[in-house]
Amino acid sequence: MTRVGVFGAGYGAYCLIPAFQLAEGVEVTSITATSSERLAAAAQKYGVRNRFEDWRAALGSDEFDIAVLAVPPLAQQTIALSCLKSGLPVFAEKPLAVDLDAAEELSLIAKTNSVVTAVDFQFPEHPAWRKCKALLHQHELGKISYVVVTWTGQSFDNARSITGWKTNSAHGGGVVSHFGSHSLHYLEWFCGPFTITSANLTRREGHFAPGETFANISFEFENGAVGAAILSNDTAAGIGHRLDFYCEQGRISLVNANKGYMGFELSLCRSGSDREEHVAYECDLPKLNAETDQRVAPVSRLAQRFIDSIRSGTEMKPSFSEGLKVQQLLNKISEISHP
Repeated sequence: MTRVGVFGAGYGAYCLIPAFQLAEGVEVTSITATSSERLAAAAQKYGVRNRFEDWRAALGSDEFDIAVLAVPPLAQQTIALSCLKSGLPVFAEKPLAVDLDAAEELSLIAKTNSVVTAVDFQFPEHPAWRKCKALLHQHELGKISYVVVTWTGQSFDNARSITGWKTNSAHGGGVVSHFGSHSLHYLEWFCGPFTITSANLTRREGHFAPGETFANISFEFENGAVGAAILSNDTAAGIGHRLDFYCEQGRISLVNANKGYMGFELSLCRSGSDREEHVAYECDLPKLNAETDQRVAPVSRLAQRFIDSIRSGTEMKPSFSEGLKVQQLLNKISEISHP
């Protein structure tokens, strides 16, 4: 039985605990959080027997075999560093760290100490996304020419004017880290390596927090395709999350029109036709009740792969290496937009 220790009683409780509880041969044995009320509620709801309010006490307890982190980036890089130095496998959130130096240190120590790591880049675990990638790689509509990402909506924190790390770029927040870290990962997952060619980050006049709320980013892939991403986490009545791949003979689209985090539909439109063709795909994720967060199912696939990698010694992806690649791109965007 592999024992899991979860750090964080927000997303860590309502998504990561149930996701890891779905993995085979796993028991979530401890939870750590600074809020005693949230800590007690999460432990009771999910049947976690050990509670800690201090992460150092948790790491010194020998109550778990792997650490699963869902804490702000600054805290994450500190806790992860301690875990890696002691050889403890780490499942982390995005962005990996607040800055590039910290991400480089984490990735290096993980490699040096041969510690298995993972980053919660969850979108590629969605079966619609995997089907989309298969269509692209099979050249269903020919080679990719252009890629357009549109992801606009209003985050929980922005909608309620909550001042915290998610609305502060210096602490690992802002729309590029909040939304864009996912996009930077999945763009390479779909189409291969790319470079950032331009970036413009801004926020609306009078916004309550220092984090950017709007980003316009252009990029060029090594395979010759080019593209752009429009991201906003402060857009009332935003359109949701959409990816359009314009190929030689038409377009392939993944569209989530504000149907929760994972309500994507896959379609294509062939050149010379105005008919949108729905593309069916096999859903091999766990079937959960309607009250469960939509992210639990795809994250459970990541969790199982992470556990299997630890047990078998096989390579885990996405790992801290992929987290570092995203951090490098985030750093490049910052350099371009703030010369």
